[in-house]
Amino acid sequence: METAAIIKLVSSAAGAIAPHLLKKAGNQLNPTEVEKAIKAGLVAAEKQEETLEPQNRLFFRSPPDFVPRFLEQFLARAGVQQELLKPLENRGEPDLAYLREEFARSHAETPQINLQLQQIEPWLGTFVKTYFEKTSTYLKFQVAKANYFRQLRQQFDNIIFAGISVPGQEDEKSGYLAEIFVMPDVVEEGQKYRDRDFILETLESLYL
Repeated sequence: METAAIIKLVSSAAGAIAPHLLKKAGNQLNPTEVEKAIKAGLVAAEKQEETLEPQNRLFFRSPPDFVPRFLEQFLARAGVQQELLKPLENRGEPDLAYLREEFARSHAETPQINLQLQQIEPWLGTFVKTYFEKTSTYLKFQVAKANYFRQLRQQFDNIIFAGISVPGQEDEKSGYLAEIFVMPDVVEEGQKYRDRDFILETLESLYL
């Protein structure tokens, strides 16, 4: 199956499940990051089957239209979501053996899906490994970002303006970063030069 087709196959399942997981996890990840992790796991699981003959692949005998629905139902199972929450809550990898049992239960409940049973464990193994790696990376980034902002506040939050003399006030003023920060405006490159030309023309007119 082409990569584009694989991504289309798994996108609906990943997008449907990510918000529910994040709500349960209650951490700083956003739905997009969790969705990307689920999607990466599903895509990796599908792509690892490209080394197999088509008739040996997990979903070869299943109608393609039913596969996304099956994956969504599998990922929505309460036990599966508890396993997927583990890396989001720093509790290690999802349990592959348990997920295999849940996968088999979903299979039994979905008569339209006909699986190559010997491929369930390799498929799930790749999904779990990739999902765990992605969520771990996102969480490490969040921790690093939080540490960076904390250090930034500690070092630069109270800014002193040396040498500024204001009548009736002390010579050196201080303020907190959040109180003095001004969000910069972003304009198109052409607009920037048009604004500059307008200012120069205005200044020149004042001195003519």
